[in-house]
Amino acid sequence: MRDKGFTLVELMVTITIVAILAAVSIPTFRTYINRSKTSEATTNLRHLYIGAATYYQLTKPGQGKGQPENWHCIISKSKTIPLKPPAATKELGDYRSDDSFYAAGFMPTEAMYFSYVIDSSGSSCNAGHPNGTSVYSFRAIGDLDGDKDYSLIELSAGLIYWQGTSGEKILKKSSMFYMEEEGE
Repeated sequence: MRDKGFTLVELMVTITIVAILAAVSIPTFRTYINRSKTSEATTNLRHLYIGAATYYQLTKPGQGKGQPENWHCIISKSKTIPLKPPAATKELGDYRSDDSFYAAGFMPTEAMYFSYVIDSSGSSCNAGHPNGTSVYSFRAIGDLDGDKDYSLIELSAGLIYWQGTSGEKILKKSSMFYMEEEGE
């Protein structure tokens, strides 16, 4: 007759199975966590693009009496905010202090995993930019796992003519994000 309980072999087999499951699931779990953090960047880069496209389409009054209206204005290059990308934790950036982020309407009030920067071809209005001109590169830089290897996520935008060559120019974003060291 057998005593109640487990044998040493049964316990070792159970521990081995649990160890194998942990070895497979922990890296997968970290990958999902980093992907969720990366979604912050893609969402915010889309918001930056929408803000820049809106700014481009709006007509702004001229500065001073009798000055012509300004239209098709491009936001100037921004500072990187926060200056040093956060390391595995969220950090709050002062986006209101930068005129470029302000013009794009990008003023988050919550801490984020990434630093953001607007790189543009310069601030200008009423300029006759040719069709296909690359105008913006919106970038997010972050260190998602704290190992000093940075992830870069980028969204580019350029000018195209909306209804033929004589039609209205619009700002058009690239169809995909450029990602370098995603999840680092």
